[in-house]
Amino acid sequence: MVFPALVGRLKRKLESNTPATTRPIYPAYSEYGMDISVIGSGYVGTTLAACLAEVGHEVTAIDIDEGIVAALNDGRAPIEEPGLESLLATHAGDRLTATTSYDAVPDSDVTFLAVGTPSNDDGSIDLVPSRRPPRRRARSSSGSMTATSSSSRVR
Repeated sequence: MVFPALVGRLKRKLESNTPATTRPIYPAYSEYGMDISVIGSGYVGTTLAACLAEVGHEVTAIDIDEGIVAALNDGRAPIEEPGLESLLATHAGDRLTATTSYDAVPDSDVTFLAVGTPSNDDGSIDLVPSRRPPRRRARSSSGSMTATSSSSRVR
């Protein structure tokens, strides 16, 4: 049950960064939101995107799988995670949109990379899938980029 704990931590973090006199009861309605892109819509990326939308950020999820993109835009969870379906249903088409295009996020304040890290035949980690998204993202941006990476597992 990582998902409910993550939402709680994100809400507490946002509230703690807000002056006490203006601290919103529901951070999703705060003026402190950022434009965020999340590349990869598996367990890590989809959960992260939904949680960030819940706390008030404008989120664009990017995935190469058109079926996953369609599900996210329809407010359906492409993975099984408690509480995820309701958050996607709430935020899809509003604070959370999904696309297969990197061109949709040239002005993101932050880009999260949540792509798989498969293993090579010799057991070493294949970083090629992790290198493609930042290169595509950098090509579509004219300014600086803040990126962070997360891997759900080594396959």
